[in-house]
Amino acid sequence: MSTEAVQEVTTVEDFRYTDLNEVDPTFKAIPAKVYTLQVLSGVIVDTTAKKNSKRYNIGDPVQFVKFSFGVVGDPNYTGRRVFAQPLFFNAFALRAMRNLMDKTGVYQEPGTSLDTWLEKLTIEQPLIKLGVTEIPNRNDPNVTDNDVDWKVMTPAI
Repeated sequence: MSTEAVQEVTTVEDFRYTDLNEVDPTFKAIPAKVYTLQVLSGVIVDTTAKKNSKRYNIGDPVQFVKFSFGVVGDPNYTGRRVFAQPLFFNAFALRAMRNLMDKTGVYQEPGTSLDTWLEKLTIEQPLIKLGVTEIPNRNDPNVTDNDVDWKVMTPAI
């Protein structure tokens, strides 16, 4: 992957349109720090629980919000994707999304759905300074992935 600065970052919602040239061949997580990230997409995902948990039983309907970001303005990692862990419906997720709304300046219009706001974020693709962390890969404990630290967020201005 080139380390040239790329100002426009696009998102892919379908494997058919994936450009494998944009995939980092090392497949390594980027170092944990605060990056300027571009919100690439935010979507509500409806699925069913695959295992029992404190809140859900197998087969129960489950809903979460999934965000993806692109690193912008970093000499080594511009264009890299950061996929946030799913935000399940709880007070933390609501505070994180409210903070994202306030810090990006992309506001939900009164009376509109969260879907509508997420579509607006995806269209406008605002910039935000957001902490990126390294977390263990759930399939391979010897590998790390990235996540975002929703508590470390400031406007990108």
